[in-house]
Amino acid sequence: MVPSLDLSGLTVKQREVVTRMLKEENAAFSRDDFDQGCVPDLQMRIHVSDPRPSAENYASIPRPLYKEVKDYLQDLINRGWVTRSKSNYSSPVVCVRKRDGTLRLCIDYRELNRKTIDDRQPIPKIQDILDGLAGNSWFSTLGTTRGLWRKKANI
Repeated sequence: MVPSLDLSGLTVKQREVVTRMLKEENAAFSRDDFDQGCVPDLQMRIHVSDPRPSAENYASIPRPLYKEVKDYLQDLINRGWVTRSKSNYSSPVVCVRKRDGTLRLCIDYRELNRKTIDDRQPIPKIQDILDGLAGNSWFSTLGTTRGLWRKKANI
């Protein structure tokens, strides 16, 4: 299913190219509130310096937030976006309110980060990126919803 787009400003040939590209990457787009899309190649591997798992005690969830957090987690499980962990690693959840008042669950990965081996990659210079865009006539911006739920991580 290709997302609904206004392609009226494009020529017939351009529309065909865009439609073909979107069909090829169809799995990456979410179709509804229960689907987040999938980019199978978007996986990460976390290399650690110490093979012993870091298993921290959980942080207490404030009593007034308990039901809301429980409902939020159950919703993520129901959607299939997260599963109950069977990992030897664990990090505490931190509850934060977004500007709009909704709940955001963050994970305190400080202990895991201490064990993580840096995977340094050179960052290209802005001018090199801009030079790479020269001569192109189509540009697009795509946003992700709950982007961090979309990455598979292995330790």
